[in-house]
Amino acid sequence: MLDFLRRGVKSWVAQILLLLLIISFAVWGIGDVFTASAYSTVARVGDTEVTFEQYARTIHRQQQTLSQQRGQMIPLEMLREAGMAQGALNGLIRDAAFTEELASLDVAVPDEAIAESIRNNQAFQDGQGAFSQYAFQSVLSQQGYDPREFELLTGQLLGQQILIDAVAVGAVEPPGIAEMIAKWQGETRTISTITLTPDAAPDPGEPTDAAVKEYFDANSDAFVEPDRVWGNYLHVDIVAMSQTMTPTDEELRAEYDANIERYTLPATRTVEQIIFKDATAAAEAVERLKSETATYEEIAAEQNVSLDDLSLGVVQEGDLAEAMSDAVFALDQPGIAGPVETLSGHAVFNVTDVQAGGVSPFDDIKIALSQIIANRNARQAAPEQANKIDEVRAAGATMEEIATQTGLELQIFEGIAADGTVAAGEVPALMSDPRFAQEVLTAEETEERDVIQMSDGSYVLVMVDRVEDSHLPELDEIKEKVTEAWKREQRLLAIEAQGAQMATMSDRGTSFGGVASSVGEDASDREPFTRAQAPGDLAPDFVDQIFTVENEGDVVIGRNARNSAVIVAKVNTINALEGEALEQQVAAAQDVLRNAMAGDQLEMFARAIQDKHGSVVNAEAIDQVFEQLAYGHSGQRHGGM
Repeated sequence: MLDFLRRGVKSWVAQILLLLLIISFAVWGIGDVFTASAYSTVARVGDTEVTFEQYARTIHRQQQTLSQQRGQMIPLEMLREAGMAQGALNGLIRDAAFTEELASLDVAVPDEAIAESIRNNQAFQDGQGAFSQYAFQSVLSQQGYDPREFELLTGQLLGQQILIDAVAVGAVEPPGIAEMIAKWQGETRTISTITLTPDAAPDPGEPTDAAVKEYFDANSDAFVEPDRVWGNYLHVDIVAMSQTMTPTDEELRAEYDANIERYTLPATRTVEQIIFKDATAAAEAVERLKSETATYEEIAAEQNVSLDDLSLGVVQEGDLAEAMSDAVFALDQPGIAGPVETLSGHAVFNVTDVQAGGVSPFDDIKIALSQIIANRNARQAAPEQANKIDEVRAAGATMEEIATQTGLELQIFEGIAADGTVAAGEVPALMSDPRFAQEVLTAEETEERDVIQMSDGSYVLVMVDRVEDSHLPELDEIKEKVTEAWKREQRLLAIEAQGAQMATMSDRGTSFGGVASSVGEDASDREPFTRAQAPGDLAPDFVDQIFTVENEGDVVIGRNARNSAVIVAKVNTINALEGEALEQQVAAAQDVLRNAMAGDQLEMFARAIQDKHGSVVNAEAIDQVFEQLAYGHSGQRHGGM
């Protein structure tokens, strides 16, 4: 959360709004998957705790968000190995340090300030800028918030903002630097280009041995082979095992009966609401509704409430603030509830549908139960299979013999490198797991390795047969490859020379279109671009050339981003950033610089108060967080299945 403060957010209201949204993604969005834990705290700053559940929710959301971005489930252990889990913990510890510092200063945020902040939050406002209870409930429901927890969190953030504002005072950038950056970033240029491809160059013929050797010596880095490893492995694949472990009807029924609470649907109410500014008007409305002298829609119209803003949708107990929930769920059939005092006024509810909830029928969840049990059985059987591998290996068996005795398939890898490439065959699917990659790349030749557990709970035994260190092959070994590279380079050099001649023609007054026609090509006009938003086919050093020339009409020559063609470019216009656009860019640069400086100051302050109050981390509790996230209540692993 603290890193977000480095961004260019100008007002404290906007900061709070965005911080709340960030927190909603970082903390919530996970069901009750935690069993009773021996630990309630994973870290402590002074007397302020980072709870087991806080950290678990943060890690789960982090995993879900990253998995959605990557399009595949990211194993939990990968978050730890990449340092992301530690970063999340550091953020929670720093939040705790802020809370502890506020407590030591006896700073508390009044309820009125919390209510005002929520009412002013744009995410909870209607089209006219007024607070909408419907929007408030809708957003919180989507993010998995309990309103009471949200109000508490808002108070914590407002308190933190007091310290943040104080620390950020005086963050001013050096004079003139923002304008320099704005001008450099905002300058745009337009160009016309002619692209020359190697196939237009004459065949350079076959090179002499001396030419090939000279090219090889000059470009040897391009031909270096990375470290490569050859070997084989056995994989105790939980997914494959689960597909062979279909439970019986008796097992399904026993699972269902033993965990009936998991398959029980909660009670729900479908609710509409109208907010009144005072209690008297709300009470009068309830009387009219109960006496049937007015309909709910008529009263809504009188209060200028649109039909869209009436509905809170389907809610469960806990979705609403406590008093609201008590009133709504006190009804066992549709009817009027309230009035209830809320942050925005006095609410009158119309409960249009009542669902008592209950147990999901066995037949409706039979397939899901089958998968849960199969996965659990596979995970229970996997360690036994791994132990069997160890036992057979201890008896002196080869990898082939172990495969035969355990019924596993012996799989091979041929020339795996750290960059994920192979010398032959296919890249093993397990290379996506850092544990497998590390095991393969750190093993010595014929070294007896231990069976290791993968991020998804499966097991692997690796045997490396051969290791080939990074080296520059002898020229004779790759002479054909070097020869082809020499030919390609000669063609590129030839068309670069042709491009230089074309530049000379342009300098002598030939139109750029005429220059293009002379080689049977067309000139392409490019849209204006900045240094940072140049066309993707232009190599970075070529973009630098384009922005280095001082005169409109100058021609530059360079290779494309893939080093597969030559581009001749004429600079048509050079447009400096001026006027209002420059002022806006300078202001934006100032914001970025000041926020960066304020962020650095805040970072130092956060470290100082953390050191002041002292912090303690419970490593065992952190391990248990990952264990319970992996298996949850049902035994179904969340880490990578």
